[in-house]
Amino acid sequence: MHGHMESSNCSTCPERVTYLSLPWEHVIYRYVMPCLSLKEIFQQRLVCRQFKELVDRYFQLTFLVDISRVPGRMTALAFSIMVDNNRCLRYLTLHNAKDWLCDQLLLPVFENNPHLQKLDLTNCSSLTETSLNAVAVQCPRLRILVLRNCHWVSPTGISMVTVCLPDLEHLDLTGCWDLQDKAIISLVMQCNKLRYLSLSKIYSLTDNAINVVAHCCVGLQHLNIQGCWRITNDSIRLLGAYCQCLEALQVKDCRDINEISLAHLRARGVKIDCRPPPGTQYLMYLSENLHQRHLQI
Repeated sequence: MHGHMESSNCSTCPERVTYLSLPWEHVIYRYVMPCLSLKEIFQQRLVCRQFKELVDRYFQLTFLVDISRVPGRMTALAFSIMVDNNRCLRYLTLHNAKDWLCDQLLLPVFENNPHLQKLDLTNCSSLTETSLNAVAVQCPRLRILVLRNCHWVSPTGISMVTVCLPDLEHLDLTGCWDLQDKAIISLVMQCNKLRYLSLSKIYSLTDNAINVVAHCCVGLQHLNIQGCWRITNDSIRLLGAYCQCLEALQVKDCRDINEISLAHLRARGVKIDCRPPPGTQYLMYLSENLHQRHLQI
């Protein structure tokens, strides 16, 4: 009798719920994994076979890979574990992957993920134009491309971006100092949907390039030309005339740009990264008159 009762009680007890009992895709991947650091996710992978399967499946299905917080601790093997079986990546951020990231690791990622929308290669100094060519050809839906301090970018490489990615909306070429007016002019004539453009520290740029930016990228909202010391007030006035959507302009260390051209933009509410000098009310009035005369000409 006692044995029968015990058996009956056990049959009515609910099964013990564990972490792995939760729905993986709808609960763990959606609500738990985003709260964990990359280190903690990899630590789960070491617990047991089931946890390894859980994490590997997560890497296979994730839309986002971002190593920007752990570049110094990332390895080629760990990166391969994260991306090798993924076919649905949308956002890939690889800040400061200097020592271990190479073209051979990236090329299969681009081939497997044609729907990639954002690629950030800031300070990835060990890559070559092979990677840039591959992403341009194989990821036609790319909208955000960050090549900050990628000094290996050349006019030849950026020409592939020009041809293959005309729908780019955000492009950061900060520190790509091998580029010149001709490459930038060709780029913006084709990629005229840009809303964010950084040409900072491309020291050879002149008013010729910025004039074409003004004419072609009329929807531009943010332009960064910090350190481009050859650019003058002339092209800034043209930006003000044609880029009516402009919200922010960065001109620090541009020695020939001053309140003669900036005052009109300030009056429009454009955020500028340098403060106006004291007593600039007259300059604002002068700028407005010069601006009107320039339009009449």
